[in-house]
Amino acid sequence: MTVLHSIDDLTTDWLTDILRAKGVLGSGHVTDVKQASTTHQASLNYFLNVTYSPDAPASAPKTLFLKLSRPERLPLTASEVEYYTKIVVQTPLKITPICYSAEYDTEKGAYHILLEDVSATHTGLSLAYPPISAHALSMAKTLARLHAYWWEKSNLNTVSDLPTEVVIKRYVDTCRAGLPPMFDFLGDRITDQQKHLIEALTEQYPRWMLKRTQRTPNHLTLIHGDCHNANWLLPKTDGDTYLIDRQPFDWSLTCWLGASDLSYMMVHWWYPTYRERFEETILRTYHTELLAQGVADYTWQQLWDDYRLCAIQSLYVPLAWCALDPVEPTSWIWYPKVVFTLDAIEHLGSQELLEQSL
Repeated sequence: MTVLHSIDDLTTDWLTDILRAKGVLGSGHVTDVKQASTTHQASLNYFLNVTYSPDAPASAPKTLFLKLSRPERLPLTASEVEYYTKIVVQTPLKITPICYSAEYDTEKGAYHILLEDVSATHTGLSLAYPPISAHALSMAKTLARLHAYWWEKSNLNTVSDLPTEVVIKRYVDTCRAGLPPMFDFLGDRITDQQKHLIEALTEQYPRWMLKRTQRTPNHLTLIHGDCHNANWLLPKTDGDTYLIDRQPFDWSLTCWLGASDLSYMMVHWWYPTYRERFEETILRTYHTELLAQGVADYTWQQLWDDYRLCAIQSLYVPLAWCALDPVEPTSWIWYPKVVFTLDAIEHLGSQELLEQSL
C-alpha cells in the first residue's frame, strides 16, 4: 500500500480505497477531504473533514485523524505502525481508536497512520499533572486488557523481543551509560548516598530481572513501555479509555512484567503524594480486571511485589535520557523522575525486597 509522506499525498481516490477496504464505505466515494486543524508535535497531525457522494452510507466517518512522520526525524522505526497492524488488531477489546490505515516505508523510514477522530468524545492529558482518580482507574483497566490478552501467549515472540539475557543486557547497558553524565550534571543536587544507591540498584537489578524470567509461570506479557499521560485518550463522559503511541526503541524492553507499565505510569510521572494516595486502589483495579480477562495463577501479592520491584526500573528511564540526549536541556523532564523514583523506592521498600529476592 502507498505510504503518505505529506498531506499533499492525500487524495479522495486514496481515501475512498482505504475506507472501502476497511468495510465502512460499501457504496459511494469520497468527493472532498479538507484539513480542519493541525496539531504538529513530534509528528505531523491533521484533523480531516470528509465529504461523500450522495450514495455513500450515512455511517461513513465524517472526520478522521491523520498522523504523518516528520521528514526531519527520518528514518524512524516501524514500531508505531506495528502497534496497530500486529498488536491492536489481535487484541479483542478496544484499546485504541479505530485504525483505518497504517503503513511504513522501509526505504525512507517514514509512516502514516489514519485513525478514527475521537476528539468529540475523548480528551488528552497534560504531562504537568496526574489524572483524576476515576481516569487513573480506567487507565489501569485498559492496561489490564492489553496485558491479559498477551499474558504468556505462545506467539509473544512475533510481536516483541522476549527478555532473554542478551535483551536484558542490551537494555541495561544502554541506560547505565547515562550514569557518568547524569552524576556529572547533578553534582550535589542529590547526595552521595543517593548516587551510591542508584549505582548499586541499577547494577543489581538485572540479576533479579533474569531470575524473574526463569520463574514458572513467568507472568510475562507484551508491555506498552511509554504509558505517560500524553499517550492516553480519556472519555469525556462514558466510553473506552485509549492507549496510543507505542514507539519502543530498538533497545527497549517490549515483553516484560505488566507491573512495569503501572510503575512507569505512576512512579515515574506522578507526584509522590498523589501516587501514595491512589496506587494500591489502582493496582487492585488492575488485578481485578486481569482476573476478569482470564489471567490465572497471579495473586495480588505477586502483583504488589512485582510493582515494588519494577519501581526500581524507573531509574533506567532518566539514565537513558542522559545516555542518549543532551543532559542539561532535557533535565527539566528527567531530573524530577530521579527524585520521584528515589522517593518511591524508599516508600515501597523496594531496595529491601530486591535484596531478599536475589
